[in-house]
Amino acid sequence: MTYAKLHDDEEDVDLDEDEIENINVRCQLILDPNGGECECSSFMYTKGSEIGTLPRPIRPGYTFIGWYTNSLEGRAINSSEVISEDMTVYAQWTK
Repeated sequence: MTYAKLHDDEEDVDLDEDEIENINVRCQLILDPNGGECECSSFMYTKGSEIGTLPRPIRPGYTFIGWYTNSLEGRAINSSEVISEDMTVYAQWTK
């Protein structure tokens, strides 16, 4: 049996080799609504997967422009974007 810690604040967990391999091929995409509200805050993907269509957040008085790699500028994220590591994307808005 192999022992692994998924996060620093967790206790050791007994995992077999297949479970450890699955952890190493998963990525988390965190959605930061940047002042708005979103139906979901994160998604889990297999590394190398396309992100696909992300939910549209809402923010009264603003129009959603899209999901970006930075809260102020950054690069726009599209549905064919491939995820290879944990990342956060930020909603950008126009008034």
